[in-house]
Amino acid sequence: MAGETILHVGYDSMLIEIREGVLRRAGYHILSVKGSDEAKRVSAEVEADLIIIGNGGRPDERGEIVDWLARKLPGIPILVMRVSNEETYPGATVEFIGNTPSQWLQTIEKTLASQG
Repeated sequence: MAGETILHVGYDSMLIEIREGVLRRAGYHILSVKGSDEAKRVSAEVEADLIIIGNGGRPDERGEIVDWLARKLPGIPILVMRVSNEETYPGATVEFIGNTPSQWLQTIEKTLASQG
């Protein structure tokens, strides 16, 4: 697939830039935001096919935005990149530890295919 719009919520500028580049090269339309507050602000303005929550923020902050987005944007899959297996995000559609771009893309493709 590709061509879908992804809302990418990151917490570290360098990681945001890296992920955004990988996803753009794979053919996705990306709107990247830094932090949960910015994600709340733009979420009503973008028609995303998928939301990715990066693994650079505190688990409690990321958990709060996952729950908020799941309530505000039902039906849009939310992928959460975890740092460890101890983290859990009940509002997420998919949780994964993805350390490589190929893992990110595979998880995104599987999730989008399951929604179609």
